[in-house]
Amino acid sequence: MNTTNKKSSLLCVVAVVFVTVSVGCHDNDDSMNPEPTQISATISGSVKDESGHAYPKTLVSISKGSKKQEKTTNSGGLFDFTLQYSGMYEVMIVPPLATETITEIPAVVHVQADQTSTVDIVIQPQALTANLNFGDADIFGEVKDEDGKRLEQVIFRIKKM
Repeated sequence: MNTTNKKSSLLCVVAVVFVTVSVGCHDNDDSMNPEPTQISATISGSVKDESGHAYPKTLVSISKGSKKQEKTTNSGGLFDFTLQYSGMYEVMIVPPLATETITEIPAVVHVQADQTSTVDIVIQPQALTANLNFGDADIFGEVKDEDGKRLEQVIFRIKKM
């Protein structure tokens, strides 16, 4: 084989390798980076204490990457989010005053098309200490029993410490 044939053969091999590598590294290959498919799905759940008492108006947020949605729970402590994309979502709350979460937060949920994923968040009431340093105060409210029935003629005694 003469020098011209060797150079020609080497050039052919280099050209074949270059074409193969170029085709294999093509950036616009949709099978490697598919666009997210829009779906219809829901994340729903509740925020309640260990006894099952609802916590209305609790701020709940869900996030997927940099996208975030927020809602507050309804009077029954329930929430729901309608979603357009499947995948992993984080669910978080801002715990109500004088509570802490028992459920691990953020809760991670895998959402699939045409399904409802449920996240029930359990919180625990904590003692609340308040120091009133401004003299006399009127305190208003109602007292309810465990069944939610209003108790009449309840008397509070507040003593100075």
